Amino acid sequence: MNDTLTKDHTDIRADKRVVRKAGSYFVSPDAIPWTSFPFPDTQFKLLSVNFERGSMTLILRAGPEALTPLHKHIGAAELFVLNGWFSYEEGKGTKGDFVYEAGGVIHIAEAGNGVEALIVFQGPIVGLDDNHGVTGIIDAELVYALAKANNATAHIDKSLAAMADSI
Repeated sequence: MNDTLTKDHTDIRADKRVVRKAGSYFVSPDAIPWTSFPFPDTQFKLLSVNFERGSMTLILRAGPEALTPLHKHIGAAELFVLNGWFSYEEGKGTKGDFVYEAGGVIHIAEAGNGVEALIVFQGPIVGLDDNHGVTGIIDAELVYALAKANNATAHIDKSLAAMADSI
């Protein structure tokens, strides 16, 4: 992982102007430990979080035959299946597939033989009971807090500090 986060400045190359932005970063997901996700038999690696928008980007891994509880996506979710497969009422996503889940979708997903996916959540996930009563909310703040408690946010913390220093 690159430990250097730089403040805004202009590249000195004569052929083009390149502006670097404080808070930008590169991170190897291999350097981030897996953190338990609130769904059964599921872990995640938090890659980025935007508290103002409530969005989060993560790698999610679910074990074989893992089922999510009934839940609703408040914002859209975009998934790229890295390994394995998962399915729900709309279909099945396998390795190499891109899946778009619209905000408002209510479903239960099955991990099949296990799945690992890159996911961008554009808002919270709301757990529901059989009558669609709220059982819990998974939002950017919760996911960040879980990752932070697992010492899995160093890249994000450095980015947030660099952005605060640039103000």
